[in-house]
Amino acid sequence: MDEKIIHRVYLTRGHAGQADSLSVTELWQENHEAPEVFRGILTRLVNDHIYDDSDDPDTYCFYTTSDSAKIKEEVEAWYAQPDIEHNAETDSWLPMIDDQSMQSSLTQLLEALVTQEERAGDEAIGSLGPELQDAIREGPESFGMQVLMPWAQLVGASVRSAYPGIDGDKRRRLVFLYQHADFVEGHLEHLFERFEGLFACADKTRWVLQCYQDWLVTGVQASWPPEDRKYWHPKTESLEFWLGVCSHLERLYYGYPDAFLVDLSVLVEGCAPIGGH
Repeated sequence: MDEKIIHRVYLTRGHAGQADSLSVTELWQENHEAPEVFRGILTRLVNDHIYDDSDDPDTYCFYTTSDSAKIKEEVEAWYAQPDIEHNAETDSWLPMIDDQSMQSSLTQLLEALVTQEERAGDEAIGSLGPELQDAIREGPESFGMQVLMPWAQLVGASVRSAYPGIDGDKRRRLVFLYQHADFVEGHLEHLFERFEGLFACADKTRWVLQCYQDWLVTGVQASWPPEDRKYWHPKTESLEFWLGVCSHLERLYYGYPDAFLVDLSVLVEGCAPIGGH
């Protein structure tokens, strides 16, 4: 079965729009060290149509399944401003754009992407015939077996292919992390917010997840406590404790909450919740 092609559109202040394309497998290979990013991109493409992957206020990278060539033409048209500068990297003259024009261009781009994605979504659903609707009408169990399980199997096979040397137990945990990164990430972030405060809870979550993945892949645990404590390091418990939470969240997901409840009791006994949650 042919893979769905995903397109990326880049907007950088002072430069023309750029676009490239990649398959789902190539997207995974680029982001296999950051499961939450891979999961986030695909989830957004399915649910919200657009995924903005950039922390730089002057650079925007949008993922879409729309026609990248068409979008690139529209972006370059929006960027066609009278003021231009020479770009030594590409040896070409590229249009400049100011803050107001940038905001206007982004607004138009978002509208175009949403419109094209909605149309593409309708076409995709239509191409599937009645099978998808039938699976939904038959209930969650049927939908899970016919639609969600193949997706989970694809992720599992990809992880096993990328890390063939990992032992069975750790590989299973790694597969779960990629399949349910949003579940693990959401619980961790909420725990940090509740027991350590809102500040940097996302950074702490990201760091713990990276340490958890590194430990599963290499068997080596990051040193703790760190010599130079940063804002993204947990304040309440040790890294070993938080890696255990990551592992116990898998048990919680499958209906076995005992180990996670023990973790929660340790946090409750160690410090009072912040914010009255």
